[in-house]
Amino acid sequence: MKKLGIYIHVPFCLSRCIYCDFVSSVIGQQDVDKYIEHLTKEIKMVASQIKYHYLVDTIYIGGGTPSTLTPRQLGSIMLAIRKNFKTDIQEFTIEANPCNVDDKKLLAYKRAGVTRISFGVQTFNDDILKAIGRRHTASQAKAAIKLAQRYGLRVSVDSMLGLCGQTMQDIDDFVAVVKELNIQHVSSYMLKVEPNTKLAKMVDEGSVALPDDDTTCDMYEHMWQELEKCGLHRYEVSNWAVEGQESLHNLRYWNAQDYVGFGVSAHSLLGNRRLYNPSSFDKYYDYIDQDKLALTLESKLSLDDMKNERIMLSLRTTKGLDIERFNDDFDMDFLRDYQDRLSKVADYIQVADNHLSIKPKYMGVMNSIIIELVD
Repeated sequence: MKKLGIYIHVPFCLSRCIYCDFVSSVIGQQDVDKYIEHLTKEIKMVASQIKYHYLVDTIYIGGGTPSTLTPRQLGSIMLAIRKNFKTDIQEFTIEANPCNVDDKKLLAYKRAGVTRISFGVQTFNDDILKAIGRRHTASQAKAAIKLAQRYGLRVSVDSMLGLCGQTMQDIDDFVAVVKELNIQHVSSYMLKVEPNTKLAKMVDEGSVALPDDDTTCDMYEHMWQELEKCGLHRYEVSNWAVEGQESLHNLRYWNAQDYVGFGVSAHSLLGNRRLYNPSSFDKYYDYIDQDKLALTLESKLSLDDMKNERIMLSLRTTKGLDIERFNDDFDMDFLRDYQDRLSKVADYIQVADNHLSIKPKYMGVMNSIIIELVD
């Protein structure tokens, strides 16, 4: 039986950050119980089509801010999954805002089977947190991390690089907290100014100044080096972990393994099919109410599409592309058939243990290397 990951999208937040372009709604603008009702119905409908082919081994609840859910609402989601799918859960992650977790919620998470919590910290600088619209403070973030650890949950924290007013000292301060609290997983992303966000408007008006691209890249390199000193190895371009603490669910994405997404705007990959849920609440509800699968938008990947995706996703990881798996799946000899392309980037790549990977010091320019290898 094939393994399957489940992603649940919870599109609700207490407030909207200035850089966010995710499909989400501020609490009070949408009926959360109505959403959960449709979500659990979708789980049942999709499971009826695929459950005999899969064993669910990872669950990831993201958003939005999943910690806005009540224990009852989270329980309804988990009941729907366990009732409709065969499961052997190896990892169950939930994202959380540090300002809205407490003993009651963490106890509910443990009872629901959560093994891992991912905190959207972004920075431990209070001035920057306030400027970007985060609701928590640095002290609240530290307290939430310690509380989750006391409940025996694995903890991951997010950081963002290139924020307004951010300096190298902020990176050092972030890493110092990682070391102090024995945090064993960090995700670090370079800020991208998305169109139609509040941040984009502020940048256009000149009311906020961001570090330039070179400075942000320097921050990334510094973060990488300092986290390595703390024993967190980079296993994907934006993710670091103590050995054995890597995100099993996210590795599924980068290894092009099957997963199914539930909820508004969720995506799925099943074999050579990429599927997409509607990105509006009304359309999502309409499909569910008509007993139709919400996974209405579909693109079937051609053989070349699948090869390109495998290369692009795998080379995001430190381990890189599994050459033997690639050859078996596509009935070819990768090193021979891609010889001309590989020669163009020979200085930036390496082959070891039957894996092709980008040399560590060139991960920051990963995209320009990958583009030479794909159609």
